[in-house]
Amino acid sequence: MAGDLGGDFSHDQPDWGVLNFEPLVTKDQRDAIRTILAYLYPVKWNSFMVGRDGTIVWRSGHDRTEARLDGGRIAELALKRMEGMTAEPIVIRNLKYDAAPRNDGFILMPNEVEA
Repeated sequence: MAGDLGGDFSHDQPDWGVLNFEPLVTKDQRDAIRTILAYLYPVKWNSFMVGRDGTIVWRSGHDRTEARLDGGRIAELALKRMEGMTAEPIVIRNLKYDAAPRNDGFILMPNEVEA
């Protein structure tokens, strides 16, 4: 899923979202994912759609993470580790994220490519 939650998360009305699936995801799995997303993001989207299927390639490393949907034809993302006080990635902890009851933290990596 890709989207723009907007600059102010308190309004519960994000701008847009697009959900894409891997081609092998079954109808039951798609329905389950939609149910989970509706729980995780209990909001009214300005625009939300299900896009076309595409194979997801995800490579995550210590200093860089890259993802491509349908070989980059649908979407592409490249993130680079931010410099911190040590060589470890910067992790934001104790951050409430919509309706997720808990998380292990979010690694902070600004994007180099977002298309």
